[in-house]
Amino acid sequence: DRDLKGKRLRIADLEADREQQAADHPLRPQVNAVHACWKAATRKRRPLHFSDVFSIAAAVNKMGFDTCLRAVVGLRFDPYTRRQRNGQTKRYDDLETAFKTFGRVSEYAGKAPADWKPDPAKIASIANVSEARVREWLGLR
Repeated sequence: DRDLKGKRLRIADLEADREQQAADHPLRPQVNAVHACWKAATRKRRPLHFSDVFSIAAAVNKMGFDTCLRAVVGLRFDPYTRRQRNGQTKRYDDLETAFKTFGRVSEYAGKAPADWKPDPAKIASIANVSEARVREWLGLR
């Protein structure tokens, strides 16, 4: 019984450290903006989990903020769906679906409409940040 309690405490400590690391992540403002755009696009209300912070931050760091926004648009425009045996269609448009691997990010970014361009003013209003900051993230001046 004591061993189990000790292991539970250790797990809680490790999770707390990860949550703190996620809160202090240098790309956190961009991750929050991607999450806010995802919420607006999919009309979901799920809060940002610390594991999502790391996967989105890795994608932003490697592929760019623009590609991550394009992946969110692609996820909204053409989500993965599966027909179930009971006749219902299950729609997979959560963050993990698009940001689990870099391959999935590029796959969903490719599903966005070809003529789609990010609108810095709209992104800024959705993410509640300044338009200048969004332009900086997008590499626009």
